[in-house]
Amino acid sequence: MKSFLFIQIAQIFAEKCKRVENYVECTNIENTDRNIIYEKDICNYFVRNSTSLTELHFDSFEKIDNEKCESVRISYWQTSLKSFSRGSLLASSVVFDLDNENIFALGELFRSLEDSASGTLKLRVNCNNKELEQTQKVNASDVESIQSQISELDLKQCGKVEFEDGFFDYLDNLEELSLQFIGLKEVPSLPTSVKFLDLSFNDLRFLSWTPFSRLDNLKKLKLLGNSFYEIPTPEYQLKLIYFDLSNNRIASLPFNVSSAFPDTVLAFMNNPLDCDLCSTRDAINNALVYTRIRLLKHDSQLLENFSRK
Repeated sequence: MKSFLFIQIAQIFAEKCKRVENYVECTNIENTDRNIIYEKDICNYFVRNSTSLTELHFDSFEKIDNEKCESVRISYWQTSLKSFSRGSLLASSVVFDLDNENIFALGELFRSLEDSASGTLKLRVNCNNKELEQTQKVNASDVESIQSQISELDLKQCGKVEFEDGFFDYLDNLEELSLQFIGLKEVPSLPTSVKFLDLSFNDLRFLSWTPFSRLDNLKKLKLLGNSFYEIPTPEYQLKLIYFDLSNNRIASLPFNVSSAFPDTVLAFMNNPLDCDLCSTRDAINNALVYTRIRLLKHDSQLLENFSRK
């Protein structure tokens, strides 16, 4: 029979924690909860109930002795960056969810990671604020100490973010970059190592191929939810396997898309495409593409699953 204390702990974790595969995130643990939960209880509860668990994340909790949870990587984000525990960031994949009071702390967050992560670092920050009008600036010096460790950087809903020129150039091991809802007006200069690029839901208005000209390793490009009215003729062939321009304002495809992107899955859902605006020749050349567009409109979930592979 389970003890009353174990039932209390289970109830707290059920209400305050959510799980995705082998990762558990616990938020809003209060002082009254902390009087009940101890380090050994955390380890015993999660590890005993899941042999596949590899990561635990807390947004507010005292420092947990990693040796007592040696089979699980633990990271935290406490309400103040000053109380942030560097010693907890030994995981090769660290996930943060910034709350609204810390949305201006991106630069300080990057600096606080100095000498704290071993191996590659995957950093995902969701500030949970799409509406912020003020701009926060992030400098290249903020990531200087960890620039060779970052393999994935994902920033979402952080208001308007302005990166110093050359911010990304020195992230020479960066393979995945996602910048959504941060008010980007142009595509930044990126390292050639980038394989996946997501600049969806920004303020991009004019599509230029120049920023992508040196990205020889780029395989997946997502630009949905911007304000593109047209696609210029590519100056060279991009070796993409997936290209998403959904939810823009593109009314026509003025060039032979099949020739320009012969091996690419194209997504143009929710654009006002009208083939009456195309020439007869282009309409014939693009017939396969238009058919594919119509099919994708009816299978957006399949398309999304493909983009994540």
